[in-house]
Amino acid sequence: MKSANPKQGKIRVLLALPLLYMLLIFYVSSLAGGSLQTGVSVSDKLLHFLEYAVLSALLYTAFRGGLGLRPKQAHWLSILLAVVYGASDEWHQSFVPGRDMSIYDWYADCLGAIAAQALIYIGRVARRRR
Repeated sequence: MKSANPKQGKIRVLLALPLLYMLLIFYVSSLAGGSLQTGVSVSDKLLHFLEYAVLSALLYTAFRGGLGLRPKQAHWLSILLAVVYGASDEWHQSFVPGRDMSIYDWYADCLGAIAAQALIYIGRVARRRR
């Protein structure tokens, strides 16, 4: 009987995390009228920004650690996938009662995805210089 390869388990987790997070985004977007209550008054655009910054960071980690892509490829692919997913999420909301599609929400999604990659890049450069 073969023993489980811990590295394969790590790769599976790294690839599963962004997919699970995307399912969470889809679920929350499916709630009629934006009925998810956080109890905290925060700008809708800030939430979009943070939501897609996290997605972009998870995608980068999956592409680098899970698939072994080079950093530049992982940065651009993370941005592209997060931006496309953000657009599809806004389109999806146009079918949900009490929700609507907003180009401004998508802009916030895009900025969050780009900002996360910029921070990851700056962190990589800073670590190389040490």
